[in-house]
Amino acid sequence: METAKPKRGRPLKWDAEMAAAICERLASTNESLPDVLAYLRKRKQKVPCVSLFYRWRAQKADFREALKVAREQQSELDIDEAYRVARTSCLCEMTTVKREKGRVVETITRTVDNVERSKLLVQTLFRRAALFNPARFGDKIDLAVAGEVAVKRVVLDPKWRRAGA
Repeated sequence: METAKPKRGRPLKWDAEMAAAICERLASTNESLPDVLAYLRKRKQKVPCVSLFYRWRAQKADFREALKVAREQQSELDIDEAYRVARTSCLCEMTTVKREKGRVVETITRTVDNVERSKLLVQTLFRRAALFNPARFGDKIDLAVAGEVAVKRVVLDPKWRRAGA
C-alpha cells in the first residue's frame, strides 16, 4: 500500500514559519482563511491546504492560541472597516420603467445611494467581529438576578380526589 504524496509540494509536517505567516496575514487583513492561503501560495511553495491547516490547529495548542490572538486583532480591523463602510456612499444606478397598457412609456435612470447594501456589510462585519472576539464585541448578557424568592410549602391531603373521579 502506497502512502499518498503531497499535492503541489504542500507540507505534510508542522511548519512553524508557515504557521506564523498565516497568523500574521490573518491579523493584518480582513481576508478569509482561504484568501490568506491563496495569497501565501502565490508567494511561497509549501502552503498547507485547508484540511491540513485545521489538522495543525487541532494538534498544536500554541498555534491555536496564536490563531485566537490573530482573529481578535482581525476583529478590530472588521470594526474599523464597518465604520468606513457606514461613512462611505455606495452609489448605484436605479432604473424605473413606467408602463401603460403593456408598453413602455418612460424609462428613468438615476444614481442613488445603495443604503441596504451598506447596512448588510456593516451588520456582517459586526457579526464577524463578535464571532472572533466575543468578549469585546459580542452581545453582553447580564445574568444578575435581584429581588427575593418566596417559597411556600403546600401539603396535599392524600384523600383529596379530582371532582368526577
